Amino acid sequence: MQTDPAGLDAHEQPSDELRGIWKTFSKTDQNEILSSGSIDDLATPQTSAGFRQAGSVPSATLRTAFADLLQSSEQDIHVEHDATIHYHPVLPG
Repeated sequence: MQTDPAGLDAHEQPSDELRGIWKTFSKTDQNEILSSGSIDDLATPQTSAGFRQAGSVPSATLRTAFADLLQSSEQDIHVEHDATIHYHPVLPG
């Protein structure tokens, strides 16, 4: 698999190997996938696969945004924690 995003073509068809992986995931039970360890878990450094924290969105900002989207009162929206923003160093921007 290529690691330099500048060399990727967004219109290129995925390889047979990648299509096979997708087919396996799409037909597997969700609980099996979650317990398999094949998904990066950003909550634990051991399984975060190189993702890094870039910042966070305050819970008050999220509450205001959700209230606007749902056309509701901010008091009706419950957001307990700030939302962490992650990035991966091999992906641009």
